[in-house]
Parts: sequence; C-alpha cells; structure tokens
Amino acid sequence: MHHLARLPAPLQDPAVAAQGQVAYALGGLDAGDSSVSTVLRVAGGSVTSIGQLALPTHDAAAADLAGGIYLFGGGHLTSYRTIERLDPSRGTVTTVAQLPVPLSDVSVAVDGTTAYIVGGYTGSSFSDRILSFTKGAVHIAAHLPEGLRYTAVATVDGSVVIAGGLSVTGPTTNIYRFSPTTGAVTRIGVLPHPLMHASAGVLDGVMVIVGGLGKALGPRRQILALGRDGSVHRAGLLPQPLSDAGVATQGGRLIVIGGRNVTGPVSSVLSIRAAQSTTP
Repeated sequence: MHHLARLPAPLQDPAVAAQGQVAYALGGLDAGDSSVSTVLRVAGGSVTSIGQLALPTHDAAAADLAGGIYLFGGGHLTSYRTIERLDPSRGTVTTVAQLPVPLSDVSVAVDGTTAYIVGGYTGSSFSDRILSFTKGAVHIAAHLPEGLRYTAVATVDGSVVIAGGLSVTGPTTNIYRFSPTTGAVTRIGVLPHPLMHASAGVLDGVMVIVGGLGKALGPRRQILALGRDGSVHRAGLLPQPLSDAGVATQGGRLIVIGGRNVTGPVSSVLSIRAAQSTTP
C-alpha cells in the first residue's frame, strides 16, 4: 500500500469509478460537511478537476459502464432520482435516466453491461431493492431481506456480494450474495463485527472491504477479504482509521480516494496492490 496522490482538498463520500488507468471521483462532502459538485480525474499521481455535476452531491455511487462513468442517486438537502453519465473525454455530465424513487446512501456493482444499485435511502425509508440498470432502463431485480444503506458491494464470479450496511436497527454483520441469473438473494456469511460506511473492490478475484464504521461509530483501519464461501479474513491495515472512502478496482490494485478519519475528511489517494491482500 502506498500514497498515490493528494486531492486538492479533503473529501469524503465521493462516488468513485475507474476506467482503464484513470479513476474518477464525483461529488462528495468537503471539510465543512457541505456537498460539492466537482468531478476529479486521478491518473497516476496527478489529480485534476475536469468538470462539474449539475447539483452538489454526496452519498451517490458510480460505475464504469458502456464506455461512460455513470452516477446513481445521491443527494444534498434531499435524495436524488437522477442517473447521470460522465463523458470522460469531455468532462461533460448529462442526465440519462431516473431511478424509481429518490435514493442516496447507495452502492453499485457491475456485471457485464448491467449495473446493480443496492439499497439506499429514499428520504423517508430504507430501501430493500436491488435495481438493475442496462441500456438506459431501470428494473427491480430483487429484494434484500431488509432495507440497507451504506453497504459494501462488489461483483465476484458473476454474483453481487453485499456486506454489512446500516439497517433500521443499526449496523449489520450480514453478508449476502445476489445471483443476477436466478434473482435469488442468499445469506452466505457474517462479518466479524457490525460494519457500515465501508467500501469494496476486487483483487485477484477476492472481494476486499476497506475501512468503515462499527457500532462505536469510529472509523476502522482494517482491510477484510471475503472468501467465495462467505468466510472473512483479515487482510491488512490502512495507514489510519477510515470510513466513507471512494474505492474502485483498477487492474491489480484498489484506488482509495478520500474518506473520513477520526477528525474529519482526508485528502489522501491510496493504492492497495493485490499482493498486499490475503487471498482466502
């Protein structure tokens, strides 16, 4: 693990996606806990601003899909319904579709040409839906056993793995697997402790969960690796406790952009290599 770059300013809750050797961070919260509209490009050790979202946004989710970077939901004073597309070559952002309901605090994973938007908050209730987005259309793909916000998700072996999150009773330990083929949602394991506000990616075919918050609400330093059978292994430690980071898989590494430590948002951009994680 090493420090790759530094953001122009501290940032937490950005929506992050990688395309090739470039990562993009859209929106987030600044050091004053205000939503921002900045679109940042992270390439190597360089960070540049390439555009602006239509509205200040945080707690959205981003994915590389069909040559564009798509932004799902998020919010500022209210939750948003919008699905937006960033054209990386031009830095322009356009609205391309609408979610069935407003959703912030969402997570997203991609399988082929389809993005799966998991859980979230409508502004009045916790969502238990897994939504599919493909070719500009949104459908309900499945329902979780409970409404969840702030989950860690990743696609492993063609299934979407959903770990932790905030339920109406507090942070959870549950690990679920959603099969796009059958539409089934199955509980496959438990985390060693309740966890929410964590982020995830995939290294060497293994889901890796970065940081997060537990019941005590303080950020955590741990990096966890999830086996295909739902088993959980400790894979390392972050340089500092961190929650609400933007994480994307980029080849053989994870890019960790921003986040929040014990004192507030941070400006670090970290790189975690596959060799640094423990493969279950």
